[in-house]
Amino acid sequence: MTYPRVGDRRCAGQDGRRSHRVENGAEEDVVRVEVNPNMCEGHGQCNAVAPQVYDLDEEGYCVIRNPEVPPDLESEAEAGALACPVQAITVTRGAGLT
Repeated sequence: MTYPRVGDRRCAGQDGRRSHRVENGAEEDVVRVEVNPNMCEGHGQCNAVAPQVYDLDEEGYCVIRNPEVPPDLESEAEAGALACPVQAITVTRGAGLT
């Protein structure tokens, strides 16, 4: 999923709300992570907590190299998302979600 950028600044969503979300699908066997680049401010806390899940680009913003998280890294994915001070990361559970 691609989010539009306003210049080089990353901004909050249209409603101004920022919240870490864990969404549940019908099946609990697939965990995915997604970062909203318009919300990410490059604090790097996700990477500090879970470098196996969250990578940083050359400017320090969160990059998800593999959105599907292996089962053994699920707790790290959630911890990294919770560490984000602007709550730009969504952890989604469930097969069949896109």
